[in-house]
Amino acid sequence: MKKQSLLAITIVVLIFLSHLAQNISAVELITNGGFETGNFTGWTIVNSSGGWRNWTVSASGAGGDDGTGYTPVPTTTVVQQGTRSAWNGVAGSNNSPYLLYQDITIPAAHSAQMTWNSRFQMNHTQFCSTACGTATYAVEVLTTSNVLLQTLFTMTAATNTNVNTGYVNRSANLSAYHGQTIRIRFRAVTTVTFAGPGQLEIDAVSVNALPVLAAEVSVGGRIQTANGNGIRNVSVALTAPDGTTRTTLTNAFGYYNFENVEVGANYIITVNSKRYTFTNPTQIISVSENVSDVDFVSIE
Repeated sequence: MKKQSLLAITIVVLIFLSHLAQNISAVELITNGGFETGNFTGWTIVNSSGGWRNWTVSASGAGGDDGTGYTPVPTTTVVQQGTRSAWNGVAGSNNSPYLLYQDITIPAAHSAQMTWNSRFQMNHTQFCSTACGTATYAVEVLTTSNVLLQTLFTMTAATNTNVNTGYVNRSANLSAYHGQTIRIRFRAVTTVTFAGPGQLEIDAVSVNALPVLAAEVSVGGRIQTANGNGIRNVSVALTAPDGTTRTTLTNAFGYYNFENVEVGANYIITVNSKRYTFTNPTQIISVSENVSDVDFVSIE
């Protein structure tokens, strides 16, 4: 019988956890993060003026050597997820960037984690010497009016150097922007016209948002007479912002306590006694952590 009862409890718990998992499942905020549409649906692209190779969505084997004999880079694209990736040639007019961006809204009270896969290649030694300038790849967070908020990742290929980062999965926490609409932007730019060749590849871009479960704390205090004696069996009510009210009684020493109170809201605490009168029988408190000193003193 005990085994059957334990099995029944286990099944109930598993069902509960299954429903809970469904209710807090992640929400994908990026549209077409793997470029599987075969185009830039959901994204906005900007090509460098006079760009060498404009933004393109393609299968593996694109880009790389166009017959000129690039040594050692760039090499052709290799899709990291699905069947498509996005890429450009980096080389273009000086300080005229290649941009790939998308605006997303992170729901309030949600955490958000961004992940992406990328490879950055730059050839500065084959076709120039010391006047190559630099080439930069950056991943940024901006406002929708292009005010830079944060640089999530950046790297610069120095003058007269070759770079091949290989494919790297990167991640960044965007939870600080919950409740806001932000712009996720990939940027590649050179400081010398047509320095290169180079190649920036982007794949598997994702921003997952999860609701933040409210933290819970305790709220309590003491009900006492003017001379400091605790008053027992006084009714204390805690009213939440949605109007839900919980009540408890003080113990023999006048103390009361409410457990599992969600933080981030204002609560109303009211005392009620047939024998004692209070000048301020109601207090409003803002709860952000454990509270143990919401006290009331009677006047008789």
